[in-house]
Amino acid sequence: MDPAIRRDDMVGDIWFSSVLGYNNQTFPTGKQPKSWAEFWDIKKFAGPRMLADLASGAVDLEFALLADGVPKDKLYPIDVNRAFKAMDRVRPSIRKFWDTGALSAQMLADKEVVLGSIWNGRLQSVAEKGAPLAIEWNEAMLQSQYWARHEGSQEPGERAAVHRLRMPAGDPGGRCKAHPVWADQPARRSRASRPTSRHACPRARRTGRRPSSRTASGGRTIGP
Repeated sequence: MDPAIRRDDMVGDIWFSSVLGYNNQTFPTGKQPKSWAEFWDIKKFAGPRMLADLASGAVDLEFALLADGVPKDKLYPIDVNRAFKAMDRVRPSIRKFWDTGALSAQMLADKEVVLGSIWNGRLQSVAEKGAPLAIEWNEAMLQSQYWARHEGSQEPGERAAVHRLRMPAGDPGGRCKAHPVWADQPARRSRASRPTSRHACPRARRTGRRPSSRTASGGRTIGP
């Protein structure tokens, strides 16, 4: 497992990305925003947008800083005040800050918004059902998800459940059974590095893309 996400008290489960999703009827492929700076350009790329709310797990502060001209290798430690000041520039076009993956996918599918940050698997789920959506992978943020048990828990069922999860996390066959419909990658380093190989889940092979990335901070990376 990648040392960047190895933890003593958690089991690495999947890699996924926060990406720039867009409606490809509003913005035909090739004419969509190709960076977060262009996403922030509400005149050139007009239309309702969405970004992640804190309730989703994390605010899109890195994307705000990229839009404000901060180089990828200078993002951390995050200048929170600068990030929120940058957010103010795009806020007039933000229809909603989404708090769940399901909501973000629904807003794009219903054309309530035509641009937004979204987890790649959520967009790909509705795109495969016919929604006119696509992903701009440039400056995607690679993230990791873990399983863990409550500290101090004496519940034998909880301990056993986490132990069983080590197999799906480390073994792609088992993990694919655990998440058969997600377009993600196992957390095991040797598997995540080859998304189009036989080690990837069937759906992830179909998507055929994991953004190249540059380590930014403990499990959160910006690519390419």
